[in-house]
Amino acid sequence: MGVKSTLKTLFPSVHRRFALARVYLRDGFLKERWNTYYDGVVKVPERCLEELKPRIPDHIDTFLNLGCGAGREFQTFDGEMKLWGIDIVPPSRIRWVKPFKNLTYEQCSVEDLTKRLERREHDLTHTLIYSSGVLMYVSPEGQKRFYDACLASGCRNFIFNPRNYSLVL
Repeated sequence: MGVKSTLKTLFPSVHRRFALARVYLRDGFLKERWNTYYDGVVKVPERCLEELKPRIPDHIDTFLNLGCGAGREFQTFDGEMKLWGIDIVPPSRIRWVKPFKNLTYEQCSVEDLTKRLERREHDLTHTLIYSSGVLMYVSPEGQKRFYDACLASGCRNFIFNPRNYSLVL
């Protein structure tokens, strides 16, 4: 008999509580947590962007945000740069934090964007690429492939914020 069945047999009420907690964590908590990124609830951009803004080279005219959510980081550059966001949710699901002046949104994954960059579909010479936590969901090989594709496409300006989350289910 496995640990799970032993627990269920010896302590049915404890087993049930763990099962309910697991369902809540899987379906409730995570759904609520991710919804905040797309519902425009979190409106304040990362402080690092405001602090780094004066140091961004003059030739940068595009801000690419990987996993842009509802666009809170776009606020820092709205009206000053072309805004390009990618995320995995459909555009109809997003409630933007505000209407942006020059935004291009694409529903795609980092892996799909990597393939496009490898085909040289984009020139990233004048692009600042920003990622806050998204690349941690990509394999180390996928991260390297993405970075190499960005370099081959001309990008030399990156901000990678790893977001040290340690949620294990």
